[in-house]
Amino acid sequence: MHNNESGGLQKTSLQVAKFIGYFQLVSIGGTVLLSLFLTTFLPIYSVVNTVPWVLAFSTLVAGYSAVDRFGRGLERLRLLVILSAVISTIFCLLLLSGLFFYFIQELAFDWWDAILFLLVGVGCSEMGAQLALKYQQLKNAK
Repeated sequence: MHNNESGGLQKTSLQVAKFIGYFQLVSIGGTVLLSLFLTTFLPIYSVVNTVPWVLAFSTLVAGYSAVDRFGRGLERLRLLVILSAVISTIFCLLLLSGLFFYFIQELAFDWWDAILFLLVGVGCSEMGAQLALKYQQLKNAK
């Protein structure tokens, strides 16, 4: 490998790491904070029912903002968005399961919920990413 090829590879891997880290921060942070915020106004059992909606919003925003901020020039962007969404959805499910178990001493989610969360997380993050790409195309067309 030549020096310029190695530098380009390092730059790309750093950009991928920033993309995944930012996606995780926005998605997991948004889902957990919004769910905890809702527990101040709603009974905990009602908050459990709103988690798919909160997850949808957080992953949509994460997909949009990560692609808008770090998505330029990344290869396999769609695969990266899907991978980031799966990782963040699994972490959100585990974290919220632990928190809700701590609050109500019973499991709040089952396997069907996990499948629903994965579908919602991946679908909404993909929609957010597509929206960011369309917006960038529109902005560049001016």
